[in-house]
Amino acid sequence: MTDRPPTFYGTDPVSRAWRREQMEISNDIAGLPRHPHGVALVAALDALDLTDAQRIEAMTAYFRALAAAQDEADR
Repeated sequence: MTDRPPTFYGTDPVSRAWRREQMEISNDIAGLPRHPHGVALVAALDALDLTDAQRIEAMTAYFRALAAAQDEADR
């Protein structure tokens, strides 16, 4: 068998998917709400096949822009 089990630190798609699933389970247990566009955002990032660093940068930019738009709307 050549397939290795997923890991917390692996950059392979199986490890990423496993970590995402673990995060979703933990958030559900904690009762944290899901972002309404989160599934679409993750799917778009998956389709782009970005590195972990690129994904972090893209998600950070998205949520910063979202927070700035919310701040502007609150004024």
